[in-house]
Amino acid sequence: MSRLYLSADIRRAETIATVIGLAARCDPAEITTGQIAVAMGGRSVESTPDNAKDEQSGNA
Repeated sequence: MSRLYLSADIRRAETIATVIGLAARCDPAEITTGQIAVAMGGRSVESTPDNAKDEQSGNA
């Protein structure tokens, strides 16, 4: 999947706007990175025992 290149400043601004939007609808302390990813049009990868092993071994 190709994606338009966005500068770090633009990505940061989009992330901040997304988090502010989420915070308006729910408790900011409960916002997860997965929710932010989904709200930005991405996908959330659930943590599974296999993912945890990969992260610990550096294969993630």
